[in-house]
Amino acid sequence: ETNSSRTTLKIEGSYLNNFLGNNLSKSSGLDLHLGLERSKSLNDNIRFDYGIGLGFTANKLNYTSPTDGVLFVSNFRNQDAHYFTIDQVRQLNLNIPLSLSYLLKAGERWNTSLVAGINTQLNILSSFDGIGLDDEENRFINQLNRSEATSDGGFNLLNDFRPNLGISWSVPSSSGTLDVGVGFEYSYFGRMLGAYGKVAYSFDFKK
Repeated sequence: ETNSSRTTLKIEGSYLNNFLGNNLSKSSGLDLHLGLERSKSLNDNIRFDYGIGLGFTANKLNYTSPTDGVLFVSNFRNQDAHYFTIDQVRQLNLNIPLSLSYLLKAGERWNTSLVAGINTQLNILSSFDGIGLDDEENRFINQLNRSEATSDGGFNLLNDFRPNLGISWSVPSSSGTLDVGVGFEYSYFGRMLGAYGKVAYSFDFKK
């Protein structure tokens, strides 16, 4: 229905594998998202979605260690860790997703849509595991309680801009909508392109 709107509670899980970009820090991992989303139909085929929520990221990096004795900085998205080779990252972020979807085909059981969007991430908490000057280390960053190490170490509140483009299959039900999708995502700060697969369920909350 044109100009109809609805608010949903969305639960989403996705797996992203970065395959093109910085050879020093290609990564793969899981993203979980829980948030509120507002959906508005602009016409019979185009829908605009926007929302806000919390996202948890768990990534493993295939980082190439530098030569011994070389001063180095490793990074994950917009977070720079000095004198530290990142192996694993866990993050809690504030997600602000925006997307446009175009209905390609309306079926009896599911709808197929082309989806383009961007997810802006603000970092709240980060945990980095890796190898530092003192061998194995863990660095925990709380962006809400910034310290001298946080300010000088290159750990930033803005975590990433993540544009994405893909295909989504939606299955409506009496209580909400199940979405399954595949596509490509680019990390602006990580300078990496990856392929994703995701599953999401949106519970109808308010029209």
